[in-house]
Amino acid sequence: MRLVSRGFAFFLLAGVPLITVAQLAEKPSLRVAQRQGRALPAGANADHNIVSLSSIGDQQQFSSIARTYNMGSSHAIIHTLFVVDRKAANQVYFLNANRFPFHEDFLRAQLLPALDRPTLNTFYSAPDRRFIMGTLGWYAELQRWVFEFWEGDRLTPELLSIAQKALAANFFAPLTFKANSTRQEVVGSQLGIATLTETQILGQRNYNALNIGTAIGRLRLVNNIEDES
Repeated sequence: MRLVSRGFAFFLLAGVPLITVAQLAEKPSLRVAQRQGRALPAGANADHNIVSLSSIGDQQQFSSIARTYNMGSSHAIIHTLFVVDRKAANQVYFLNANRFPFHEDFLRAQLLPALDRPTLNTFYSAPDRRFIMGTLGWYAELQRWVFEFWEGDRLTPELLSIAQKALAANFFAPLTFKANSTRQEVVGSQLGIATLTETQILGQRNYNALNIGTAIGRLRLVNNIEDES
């Protein structure tokens, strides 16, 4: 008898140590998708002529600049990138993620043509940085709009507060902050806002496929497990 298995390798999360759960955590990351040889499809109403939006008034407008992580999965995340410019009275730019794969691409094309790597790094580390950069998206499995930052971003309560207020004032639906590091969890707690974590997301899943695909093998039926014949 031949056995065909789809989504062959999986773990029951209830029995997986916490450290393993942390290793399985996923965020809408283009770099991760590229390493895995995956593309991030554009939204249903993608419009490549759009550079960025200063506000998003509905789902269709969001879809015009969004791309999808884990397309076709129950864990799909339809998302885009955002930049908050503190030098311009906290102006928000919702980027066309299909036109600008990374924040730095947008900054060089629209605001800082001579942006170098050391300066870019300060936008993730300095408390007095000019730009606050993150991701905003719809988490299908949570049925919730979420905004988040790179796990290495050294957020402060002030920076998180600025980003939260700027996004809330220019987005059509309520947003939840997702912490991607212990440091960010602490910042969310210090600010006193509801904070979502990867552990909470993964804890509600029944299983998580490690290698999605098809495997073919033989299934043997034995009356006695000690019978080697």
